[in-house]
Amino acid sequence: MKILLMVKQVPDVSVSGMEDGKVPRGGPSVLNPQCEYALDAATLLKSEGDEVIAICMGPPSARESLFRCLELGADRAYHLCDPDFAGSDVWATAKTLSRLVLERESDFDYVFCGQKAADSETGQVPTMVAELLGVPQVGACYRLAKGTGSVHAWRERSGRIERYELGPRALVAVERGCNVHRLPSVSDFLNARRKELTVLTRQDLSINRDECGLKGSHTVVRNIHFLSSSREGIKLHLDDTSCAIDTVLRSVRRRGQ
Repeated sequence: MKILLMVKQVPDVSVSGMEDGKVPRGGPSVLNPQCEYALDAATLLKSEGDEVIAICMGPPSARESLFRCLELGADRAYHLCDPDFAGSDVWATAKTLSRLVLERESDFDYVFCGQKAADSETGQVPTMVAELLGVPQVGACYRLAKGTGSVHAWRERSGRIERYELGPRALVAVERGCNVHRLPSVSDFLNARRKELTVLTRQDLSINRDECGLKGSHTVVRNIHFLSSSREGIKLHLDDTSCAIDTVLRSVRRRGQ
């Protein structure tokens, strides 16, 4: 079984914090937490003969996130690193990632990734990648298990648990997972530096300059701000239904005045 693990490096907001609702760049960076959940899931499913391949698009510093993947169980990695990729929105990012898969690792069984990145939280890249690869996808998963020639995925939606069985050629986006922060051993650290890490530029893929980066992006983030509400909520005691209804009616009448 070949699992492709798509990850992203994000700013470490626990160190740099937020500035006017924006994530500052240039400070310490880490592997995106939800991508690390996907990494944990992939390495736990891996049996003898299976392979986990990490893929990341980002600046030279993103290499550290790939090394963490290699330290914690990935077998090899790809680093998409080129100034032409800078400024990619979700569409340009998905297009570049899927192009690598189709040209270099088209015989994959599964693609694992985090549901969304901590620095933007769009959650759109997994669905776009699945569409470009022409494979089914399940998102917002919190648990994965290996079946007989398949992968079982669980997710929680509207208060109920959904379980899916996915055959080969599918994408799984992980939203939650084990909250234990794993630390690699010295042996893991040294072995990771001996594993294969391939750096690819735009010219290594059949993708034009106007298909990636800023030129290939259809959206631009102008500003980010927090929404606030001046209205106060009301507390209802559902053990007394009639009292709760009276409270709601009084509130509605008062606001209608």
